[in-house]
Amino acid sequence: MRRLFFPLCSVIALTSFVQAQSPDRHPLYEPALASAGAPGDAGNLFAGAKVTASGHYGNDRPELAVDGQANNAGKYWGCEGIPVWLQIDMGKPRTLSALHVWPYWEGGRIYKYKIEGSEDGKNWKMLADQSSNSIAATSEGVPFKFNPRTVRYVKITFLGNNAGNDKGGHLVEIKGYGPDAALNLQAAAVKDYDRIPYSGAPRQEMLQDSVRLSGWRGERAAGQIAVWSSQAQPQLSATCAGVKNAAGQVIPVRTSMIRYTKGGNRLISDIIGSENSCDLQAGGVRPVWVEVNIPPSAKPGVYKGKIVVSAESGSPVSVPVVLEVAPESLPAPANWQVHLDLWQHPQAVARWHDVEPWSPEHFALMKPVMKRLADAGQKAITCSLIDEAWNAQTYDWFPPMIEWIKGKNGTMRWNYANFDKWVSFMINEVGVKGQISCYTMIPWNMKVRYLDEATGKYKFLDLKPNDPSYEAIWGPFLADFRKHVKSKGWLDKTCIGLDERPDAMVKAAKNVLDKYAPEFKIVSAVNRPTALTRDVYDVSPVIDHADTVTGDLLAQRKKEGKKTTFYVCVHPKKPNTFTISPLAEAEWLPLFAAANHLDGFLRWAYNSWNRNPFEKTDFGNWPAGDCYLVYPGNLSSLRFEKLRDGLEEFEKVNILRARVAKNPKAKAAVGRMDEELSKLFTVERSRGDSHEDDVRKAREIIRKTTEATR
Repeated sequence: MRRLFFPLCSVIALTSFVQAQSPDRHPLYEPALASAGAPGDAGNLFAGAKVTASGHYGNDRPELAVDGQANNAGKYWGCEGIPVWLQIDMGKPRTLSALHVWPYWEGGRIYKYKIEGSEDGKNWKMLADQSSNSIAATSEGVPFKFNPRTVRYVKITFLGNNAGNDKGGHLVEIKGYGPDAALNLQAAAVKDYDRIPYSGAPRQEMLQDSVRLSGWRGERAAGQIAVWSSQAQPQLSATCAGVKNAAGQVIPVRTSMIRYTKGGNRLISDIIGSENSCDLQAGGVRPVWVEVNIPPSAKPGVYKGKIVVSAESGSPVSVPVVLEVAPESLPAPANWQVHLDLWQHPQAVARWHDVEPWSPEHFALMKPVMKRLADAGQKAITCSLIDEAWNAQTYDWFPPMIEWIKGKNGTMRWNYANFDKWVSFMINEVGVKGQISCYTMIPWNMKVRYLDEATGKYKFLDLKPNDPSYEAIWGPFLADFRKHVKSKGWLDKTCIGLDERPDAMVKAAKNVLDKYAPEFKIVSAVNRPTALTRDVYDVSPVIDHADTVTGDLLAQRKKEGKKTTFYVCVHPKKPNTFTISPLAEAEWLPLFAAANHLDGFLRWAYNSWNRNPFEKTDFGNWPAGDCYLVYPGNLSSLRFEKLRDGLEEFEKVNILRARVAKNPKAKAAVGRMDEELSKLFTVERSRGDSHEDDVRKAREIIRKTTEATR
């Protein structure tokens, strides 16, 4: 490993279902919610109120009783001697119907107290009478409910302390709520492109009466619900027995807690966990992922069910789920037409799990992560011919999969063992079979590392395109590499990646390739393709310049069997798949490819994780989340799932286009679809703010075309 790791200064308590693997590196389930400011508490009328008291001891000031930290027994208002009192002034009369009180609970402390309310600070009415209390305080506090009262002032008076009345009274926290406050467990469906705030209650415009899903057979349909409460809700769970049609056929529904991470200084809901239970803190919100993988054999029609949300105490609540299954079928991802190229990073998996790279344990851990990618339509295997092809731009090392070794006799040889393991694994076990993309003959640092057997040290060769030394370095390698991949049956899949390099360098590399391995194809992600790069086998311009490869050129490339995609990376700011990007942007990207008849989509990093993605998604100068779309432990993200939704829509568009050949009557409807999509998904519109609206319109266009062409 190339980085040193240090323990975090503070961690939050992990719930029972989270098992950190290396405590110094994996301490967080998610960032402490308080890290973004005082924790929210929907409806707490005492938050920020003026507080006075009969006195206080040392630093145990009155304002600590309303600081929002009900879970911290080390911060409380305290005053010696009995009786003592603390008074809250809400500033104006408010309607109060519930209280939640946390007397100090360490050491089994038992307090006797009463709580009164007043409109004028003179005439008091009893709100809660605990003057005969004999039950020890706990960290859960004591809730009180009563008929609504209009009060401005609330006063708690301590009347007894089992540790001795001379010890006085001690109050960790007191909260007050009106009739509309979410004291009990609340849950509701939310719109599919919304990111749920981590505290308070979701905004009203986010909420829906049910989780409404639809899809073709073989498609994945998903949505979200939000769960919130002003009170702590231990052992929160969300379960679903499935959705059922009128004939009693059931389709399973998966529910998973959505975790928060940080993008910049913001807490963002993004990580789709593997668990369906957690603890909900007071005033917190927990988004829940709702996913249905529609079986290919499912009967078309409407299916209904409900998600049951429950906690350790209180009454469960339910959220309806409605799924509409269309009669059309989406093929298995292995048969999707989309040319998806998200670059993989095996070393990141090895580092995170502390396993030896290329060991059986490493491959076992990579399999579900890479299978998730294959199930999104991935076609390319990312391979490194040399050490650090991109000059150490990622947190983890990008080592060579092919070891360059200079023997004591001065002859260079190559060890393909790790390359063979990786490619065989991706093809045979994961199912990515389209192409083997090998990087690169033009690395960003223009050096090739090799092991010098004579000294036992690593040394470097300088690469100088158009100099005879360049061919002397690459010619023998390419000849040997060609022979090797031919023996493995991979010759027709092998491509050499020449990304973001000047034409002069690309031409030099191509000349050597044509001489020593003419069967090798070239893949090139390049900002703005030139006449040279527009002619390579697989070209991918940045979205801003995607229109340079469309039209007649695109049609000709398709006839020649070439691949034409587009990419986003650190640029542009939108549309993109950053942690802070609106979710609809991720789905917009594949629809842009479909509308413009491109073959697919490329992005430079699928899993190049930073030190701890569960803590934050920033790394270096890259925008938050730029380096990865999924999380360690084979956890997906809202961003990745929305991208996958767009890839499914890409497949639908191409399936509908294929109907024209079988059904001439479909020509008009498909023509209208193409025309409408082409107006929505343009380079110019990509720079605007209409991505969600565009996606919703596109879904409706595709739905209507589907019905019209049956």
